[in-house]
Amino acid sequence: MKVHYSKWVSVPILIVGVVNLVLGVWLTAATEQFQLQILVGALAAAGGALCLINPAFVLESDNLALYRPIGLVSRRYPFRSRSEVRIEGNRLMVGNERVPVQKWALNRSEWRALAASITG
Repeated sequence: MKVHYSKWVSVPILIVGVVNLVLGVWLTAATEQFQLQILVGALAAAGGALCLINPAFVLESDNLALYRPIGLVSRRYPFRSRSEVRIEGNRLMVGNERVPVQKWALNRSEWRALAASITG
């Protein structure tokens, strides 16, 4: 089961990055000097787009894989039984380890489906 980042988090990052990129290009054309704002805007826009595409984490049959926005696995949390995966308040736990994800930054419908599959 995949859980992605919320569109309420990734789309504003993407929009701010694109606006920053456009303003940087416009300032570069106006002043004829390279603006660092172009690089910052491109990185922010890419980060927002990648957060829309790639999942935050994936619950597999024997582990929970935490992903970086660029799509690479950051860390795996192995477990023997799905009963080791639980939600305590707003925290996702695997065994005694807390998975560093923020519920507010995740897709709500996918989070609810994850909670239902864990408890059900």
